[in-house]
Amino acid sequence: MQRTIVYIDGFNLYHGIVDRGFRGYLWLDLQSFSQKLLTPKQRLVAVSYFTARRLNPEKEERQKLYLSALQEFCGLTPYFGIYKEKELNCSNCGNRIRHCPECKKRLKIAEEKMSDVNLAVEMTCDTFTDAFDTAIIVSGDNDFVGLIESIRRQFPNKQVILYFPPMRDRNVDHLKQVSSNSFTITEEMLKNSQLPDEIPRRNGRNLIRPEEWR
Repeated sequence: MQRTIVYIDGFNLYHGIVDRGFRGYLWLDLQSFSQKLLTPKQRLVAVSYFTARRLNPEKEERQKLYLSALQEFCGLTPYFGIYKEKELNCSNCGNRIRHCPECKKRLKIAEEKMSDVNLAVEMTCDTFTDAFDTAIIVSGDNDFVGLIESIRRQFPNKQVILYFPPMRDRNVDHLKQVSSNSFTITEEMLKNSQLPDEIPRRNGRNLIRPEEWR
């Protein structure tokens, strides 16, 4: 049996699910989901989940609830990156746009940082300590091309398999070329890997799936 670790790029998976209109599947049991990615010859030894805490209060509340559900039901603790706020620049002249010309609201976007680096570091450590025979990366981020090339070059006996989130119009040709094999996550995989709508907690306050994710 091939020892297999699944590495999940949390926001890449999240945006892929939302992009396809599958918001009702965001209450995802990552342990069950990861198991569905394996072949009969592979044995799941770990699931590593990488994310960052949201800045938007509503999204942050749903995320906290979801992370608590993963901890309670799957025993899963994520690796955290960060979100940083960034002001907008004009795509034409490059000048910084600080406020909306109509309502004067300050314009800024939040960028997620470090999750891909955290995933790369963790996977590299696991490679050198021989923690897996097969690594499965759940992401469509081309930033992982160099990581995959390096691991496969230095450890030709190890496999690196990619599962792409179901996002539209994504160019993953380079990722396909460097990986051992690649697949796209199906709606059926997501549908059949959902957490229970209500999860009991030891403190008596149950965790309930957000209405926005039904």
